[in-house]
Amino acid sequence: MKEASTKRITKNTITLTLRMFITMGISIYSSRIILQALGVVDYGIYNVISGVISMFSFLNTSMVASTQRFLNYSLGEKDYSKTAKIFSTSINLHFILSILLVIVAEAVGVYFLNHQLEIPSERLVAANIIFQFTIITAVANIISVPYKALIIAYEKMSIYAYEAIFQSVATLLASFIILYTHNDRLILYAFLLMSIGIIIRLFDSWYCSHRLSYKYHYIIDKNLYKEILSFSGWSTLVTMAHLAYTQGTIFLINVFFGPAINAAQALANQVNLSLLTFNSNFVMAVKPQIIKSYAEKDLAYMKQLLIYSLKISCLIMGIVTFPFIIKTDYILNLWLKEVPTYTHEFLQLALILSIFVSFSDPITTAIQATGKIRNYQITEFLFLISILPCTYFLFKLNYQPYSTYYIRIFIFIILLIVRLLFLKLTFNFKFQFFLFNVILRVILSIGCSATILYYIGNFMPDNLCNFIILCFLSLIVNGICALYITFNKSERQFITNTIYAKLTRKNKLSQQL
Repeated sequence: MKEASTKRITKNTITLTLRMFITMGISIYSSRIILQALGVVDYGIYNVISGVISMFSFLNTSMVASTQRFLNYSLGEKDYSKTAKIFSTSINLHFILSILLVIVAEAVGVYFLNHQLEIPSERLVAANIIFQFTIITAVANIISVPYKALIIAYEKMSIYAYEAIFQSVATLLASFIILYTHNDRLILYAFLLMSIGIIIRLFDSWYCSHRLSYKYHYIIDKNLYKEILSFSGWSTLVTMAHLAYTQGTIFLINVFFGPAINAAQALANQVNLSLLTFNSNFVMAVKPQIIKSYAEKDLAYMKQLLIYSLKISCLIMGIVTFPFIIKTDYILNLWLKEVPTYTHEFLQLALILSIFVSFSDPITTAIQATGKIRNYQITEFLFLISILPCTYFLFKLNYQPYSTYYIRIFIFIILLIVRLLFLKLTFNFKFQFFLFNVILRVILSIGCSATILYYIGNFMPDNLCNFIILCFLSLIVNGICALYITFNKSERQFITNTIYAKLTRKNKLSQQL
């Protein structure tokens, strides 16, 4: 691969990973304090209301992908005047989107909150107040999207990392404030999170204006509006499907099992999303390069990046998830004073699912780079939307609340095969090559690592020291299995030469000192 690009990807991945270690530790500890301060029911209520806002802001997710794609593509073409036009156009679109969110949330969301959700009557007033705070938070996040997309497109990952660390630290401070307040803790918590979101929004605007020299200008380019909206329109299908099976499941659990089980799923998702951040950090670092390489018509390099990102993504998820899967009970009891029912099952299945989910982002990024996404998005929509009725069917048959994850795992395995077929149709990449030389080799490596670590973990008593040791063993075992199973001979040689060069350089520096 290109040396300069590889170094940039490596540097940005390390930066984002360090950011993730800090934010994950703070986030997990904050969740413990927040759960202690709010209690299981209020914690569940807040997550359900956040889900309502997510339901009404689903268009924003599509606009994020669209904005990121067009900014990366224009930078790949080195057309900076077009980048400025895309930036200003995106701000206009996100401002309109935020207005639509407020209208729909106030018109429909308030009714849904008061008449459809299972919320204790004595907490209904508080729920309505935090609903308003959450709307304002969502608006701040929506308007920040073009600014964050520009920062990422320029691969200024250190700024993105500092911002995330600030948000985590501020959230931790908010959790301590509500722990010691005598006011309504749920309302105060929502207000503090809203304030944090507004501060971050103001910083994003300042940085893009003063450091990247991109300022908003009122622009009406009908062709550009049409192009961006067309792309985001097809992306909306998949966003709607994700919304349906994630937030829809939250609502089904609320209706069938109550808010206490919502809290169990929310806690499991908290850990799972924190661990998924390891992989999303890497994907975020490599995504601009995939799109820019396509814009430069360098398909050979794009294919290299795609194969590399598929293998590394799954390796990362194997390293970080296996210790938590093996020692789930210990981690939950260490983290929480009171572990809600089914948290164990939710967490283990969510972590297993995340391994298969890790394959999706690199492939989707490559296909989105072309701008021709209609058929891909429609197909993905049909598979993902099927998760919700299947979940409802299982719940009606009195299956356990975590049974939804069995369906998700099955659907994502099928979707992986479908995505490989789209790679063949879009780029004429060989299906058999990706299936047998990439995916199956990765799965075989993951399976070997999981088996070895499972038997090692069973012989280790539950304590913090042993868990840390298991994490290091996960790094070593997954790394060795990947080196000899996942990677081919040339890739293995590239990795070993890179490591050797780094170590040699460090030894020379130490000798000079």
